[in-house]
Amino acid sequence: MRVLYVCNDHAYFEAHRRPLANAAAALGAQVTLATGHVLPSAQLDSRTVSVDAPRSSPSIIPLDVERHRFDLKRDIRLAFDIRAAARSSQADIVHLMTLKPVVFGALGLLFAAGPTRVIATFPGLGRVFDRSDRAVHARLRRLLVLIGLRIGLAPARVHAIFETLEDRRLLTGLGVIPTDRTSHISGAGVDPHLFAPAPLPDGPFRLLYAGRILRAKGVAVLAETAAWLHARNCPVEILIAGDTAEADPDALSDAELEALRNAPGVTCLGLVPAHDMPAVLAAAHAVVLPTRYQEGIPRILIEAAAVGRPAIVSQNPGCAAIIADDVNGFILSEVTAAALGTAVQALASDRSRLASLSDGALNRFRSGGFAMADINLATLKLYPASGTAAPT
Repeated sequence: MRVLYVCNDHAYFEAHRRPLANAAAALGAQVTLATGHVLPSAQLDSRTVSVDAPRSSPSIIPLDVERHRFDLKRDIRLAFDIRAAARSSQADIVHLMTLKPVVFGALGLLFAAGPTRVIATFPGLGRVFDRSDRAVHARLRRLLVLIGLRIGLAPARVHAIFETLEDRRLLTGLGVIPTDRTSHISGAGVDPHLFAPAPLPDGPFRLLYAGRILRAKGVAVLAETAAWLHARNCPVEILIAGDTAEADPDALSDAELEALRNAPGVTCLGLVPAHDMPAVLAAAHAVVLPTRYQEGIPRILIEAAAVGRPAIVSQNPGCAAIIADDVNGFILSEVTAAALGTAVQALASDRSRLASLSDGALNRFRSGGFAMADINLATLKLYPASGTAAPT
């Protein structure tokens, strides 16, 4: 069996999907990765989050991918490049990951004779499906993406994986793909041997944000929340871990980044290597994700649950897929400094309530099928055992 994984970003693949490729290789698959933005080999150890990473990496086919915008010329070329990668790797299975590879990879493979099965994974729907953006160009972009998806996912050999039930309901309801050719698999999973339960730390309350430093992720409100808490003499430290995402049009401006770094009670950690994240989570009392980004189930929330840390989140489908209000965290009806600060105060001032939510987080992880081995098994069941028959 030959499997081609297609991803728009090598760092994303290493952080989220490398263990799946490892699991496929362990079953005897010949694995190839076609990806944009290939990482230097020296950076791979800091991106890999599983102890089962093999000594040899998959063969890599570089792709020219514009991650943040649609670029007609490059995106059409991307479709042909993915088709060529499938042909050169002689793939029986092509597994497309994230929206742009799904759209243009599926279109490029429409009339390709090779793959028996095409898997399209939607780890959220991204900013394209942000319904709050009602500008004419944004609505036109959504329409074109939907048309591309309907055409590309039409063949019977295509099967789609959604991280949230809401994303699946949305796209099947819009006629993108029939429900019987879809699966719901909750995220990429985490390794419970790495992210193991840890006792709540002593000392002042520490709140952790871990993710890309983007406006849509709600990072800007953290500086305002820190000031709100400081004005009320609430001793809380907000830790911020993540890339500054300078090339992203949604990135914070230099002035906003400076205000974030200088906010009272805020500590910016920068990009934390994957192998250090369990210790960073163990040192925190809770995590925060005030996102409005159309993502799947955020990995940081699964990692936090595995360690036993509650989360304060926005009313986002991906967040609500793992967080139940006042059971393993808080869901904010509105994302403001006052709302977030009030939720933080409630946890910082009541350690018994914090402990209860910590237990709820562990129970949610253990009962939710979020372990990496479970996620990988559910995904690999969608792969044909050989290149000749697709599973039902």
